[in-house]
Amino acid sequence: MMPRDRTPASRRLIERFAASPYFDIAREETSPAALDDDLALGRVWLAIVIPAGLGAALEKPPTPETIRAATVQVLADGTDANSSGVALSYVQGVVAEFNAALAAERGDGAEGPAVGTVTRTAPQVAERREPAASTTQVVVRRATRDDIVQRLRQQQREQDAQRVAQLKIRERGLPMKLTKVEHNVAIDDKTFSK
Repeated sequence: MMPRDRTPASRRLIERFAASPYFDIAREETSPAALDDDLALGRVWLAIVIPAGLGAALEKPPTPETIRAATVQVLADGTDANSSGVALSYVQGVVAEFNAALAAERGDGAEGPAVGTVTRTAPQVAERREPAASTTQVVVRRATRDDIVQRLRQQQREQDAQRVAQLKIRERGLPMKLTKVEHNVAIDDKTFSK
């Protein structure tokens, strides 16, 4: 998280992310270089940059300048494209709730600028995210809505299986710690790791 705006509006947006079950705020950074390092070194998976002047821009009528000033940048680690796509969808959901709350506060239905343009490729990180020429990794296609829904269902199945496995471990008093459950959709198989 890199909040460049310290107004009540930006704090409310940060609080929405903090309250979401999908996000943990790891730290607040003060420089783009530190944020870039966090992403490049894998310390964070998603970074949100709140622009200076966000609060002031949200109080003004929409113009190209105020919309630009109210644009929140989201940077995602694209090494796992499907998970990044899911995370960006969750970001859009949090931002949509924030925008709905802003509209409700205005009360008169007046449209103001909305937070939430999602930047999928950050220029600062793009070069470092390009696969090496010798790599066999290629992008086959962009994830569709169905792909994202399937990934969410897969994650839900993994969470359910982990809960059941934890319960069974406790019931039987087994001396083990379950660390991960993976569900292979292709063969409907679950792998439990300890």
